[in-house]
Parts: sequence; C-alpha cells; structure tokens
Amino acid sequence: MVLAITLGVTALLYQPASADHYALRAIEHVAMEPESFTTVHLADVPSLDELIRTSGGRLKAPLGNVRYVKLCPVDGGTGWHIVFETPEGLATLLVIPGQPLGTTQHASSAEWSALARPTRRGYYAVVTRSAQKTSHVDQLIRKRIDWDA
Repeated sequence: MVLAITLGVTALLYQPASADHYALRAIEHVAMEPESFTTVHLADVPSLDELIRTSGGRLKAPLGNVRYVKLCPVDGGTGWHIVFETPEGLATLLVIPGQPLGTTQHASSAEWSALARPTRRGYYAVVTRSAQKTSHVDQLIRKRIDWDA
C-alpha cells in the first residue's frame, strides 16, 4: 500500500522538462544579464579555444570579436556565457557541459530567440534578437566549432 501511494505521488509530482526547456532557460539567462551586451569582460577566463576544448569541442576558426566571457550558474551546474560580434550583430553563446540534451530546441520571447543544440558533452545555446539571426549564428558556430572533437 505504501509503495502504491509513493509511486502515485511521485507520478503526480514528476514534471518532465518541456520540449523547449533549455532554450527558454537560455533566454531567461540572457535577459538576467543585460550588462553582457554593454560590458567588456574578459579578465580571469580561459581563451575561447581552451574553453571550447574543455567543453568537448575544437575551435576550427574564430567566431568573431569576443567581448564577454563569464562562468555562470545554470540548471544543474555551471556554463560559459559568451557574447561575441557577428555579421548579424551581437550574439550570445552559452556552453553547458555535462547537461544532456536529446534534441535541438527552439524558443522565443518578445525580445529574444534561442536555439539549444546537443553536443557530445552537453549542449550549447545561441540567443539573438530574431529567429533568423539565431539560425545564421548557429550555422556560423557549427562551421567554426567541431563539437565531436
């Protein structure tokens, strides 16, 4: 009887992550750090090449002018918050090692668009001001970073 009640309560309380959970979390994170677009913060951080390598990837070509790098708390651990210049304008790349993601996710809000994509050792998320820009920046990241290295 106790087992049945425990299983029943567990089933009621279990809320699986929505299909866009990590993409929405990326938007929330960027919205909570508006200074990342107005501040240059590069002190006491590893090079982008080293950061990508320790996250399971290999930087094949520069992403653009990196303006902001910070280790931030995220669901279940920490991740790198990177803001860089692209032909599409400023873009945010969140690199989250150690957090599995089954499939690519998309989300948007009134101000932001995000894409979260699985990697071998976790996932990364791209956040920009529009879905079109997010798609273009994601293509740039996929060309310049080998996540299967």
